[in-house]
Order: sequence, then C-alpha cells, then structure tokens
Amino acid sequence: MSLQLLQPSSCSYEVGVGDEL
Repeated sequence: MSLQLLQPSSCSYEVGVGDEL
C-alpha cells in the first residue's frame, strides 16, 4: 500500500487509500 501512495501516477488510488485511512 505504501508503494501506491508514493506513486503520483495513481492519483485515484492515493485518494481512495487516504479516504479509507
């Protein structure tokens, strides 16, 4: 999960993960 947050390409994923947290 950390890798996804570090990747700026996955903006939607970052938001989804951040929202869940």
